[in-house]
Amino acid sequence: CDFVRLPHPRHGGPALFLCPPTIERKPGDVKDDSARVVLYEVQAQLPLGGFGQTWFVNDIVEPNEELLVVTPFDVTFLALRQVATHAKKEMFVSPEDIIMGATKNRGGGSSEWPGWRVAMAQCPALTPVVEEMRSHTVLSRLCDVKSVGGDHYYRFSEERMGQWLREKVQRVANSSALRAILQLGPPPPTNTATTSIRGVHGGNDKTTALPTNTAIVDVPLPVAFGVVAEYVVEEM
Repeated sequence: CDFVRLPHPRHGGPALFLCPPTIERKPGDVKDDSARVVLYEVQAQLPLGGFGQTWFVNDIVEPNEELLVVTPFDVTFLALRQVATHAKKEMFVSPEDIIMGATKNRGGGSSEWPGWRVAMAQCPALTPVVEEMRSHTVLSRLCDVKSVGGDHYYRFSEERMGQWLREKVQRVANSSALRAILQLGPPPPTNTATTSIRGVHGGNDKTTALPTNTAIVDVPLPVAFGVVAEYVVEEM
């Protein structure tokens, strides 16, 4: 595994991420490209109140007061920053140009960031991240698409971006992890039906039995919106 600092997709300041070990996959291993996790966000958490010295993690006592929390990260947010700040975002361009090309100094950020080409050369573990950002699955969420001779070209689309963000907010609102954090667990089951729930960061689908004919307290949309907004480019 490799820890690496990358520009935060919202403000461009350095943020800590973790590249997982590269695992060779067969074509049939993963049917949904969105289920592929190629990057994790790393955040340090202190006990509530700021004066505690230990954490209780299930039945384990963690004596270190600073706990690192590692969560799957949707690289679409990194691609959004590239697309939205691209120097030629009004034109149809290749995936290579979008991700590796020049960007405008918009939404904050550090002038010391060398760009994805240099970053990938310095840290080869970022290769799956860049490949995912350049994929049609990711870019088509944010861009209009023009196909020429079997190649795809992309132009930033606020409409497509808005649709993807609305769906993202809804998935976050349905996240079992966020419900647990907010202590909004489902009521005791009566009749059950299976439904598909995604993780906070849009991870793998999980088929879960949920009660029917019983009201479930929803995650407030402003809360879900706030979670997603933390990763959207400033000034958008």
